[in-house]
Amino acid sequence: MIRTIASLLFAFLVLGVAEPASARDDGWGGYDGYSNRGYRKHHHRKRTYSYGEALYLFRKYNPCPSTGRSHGRCPGYVIVKSGKNNRPSNFYWEHR
Repeated sequence: MIRTIASLLFAFLVLGVAEPASARDDGWGGYDGYSNRGYRKHHHRKRTYSYGEALYLFRKYNPCPSTGRSHGRCPGYVIVKSGKNNRPSNFYWEHR
């Protein structure tokens, strides 16, 4: 009797017959329904902003190198956008 239970337990645990604990997850653990790589089900996606919104946020956190102001003209510098997405991280200051 004990040998039968032990062999069944071995079959379920070692051979992978039993469902893994991550497959029964409620969404906050590691199983995303498509793979078992450990990613969260509700992961954050990078947001794409409008051009004006992204430019405003870039100027807010990266003020003009020559004046130090976050609005108005910036003599000697222009803002250049790299990449196709409108994100504040895709802008940078370039000297004229």
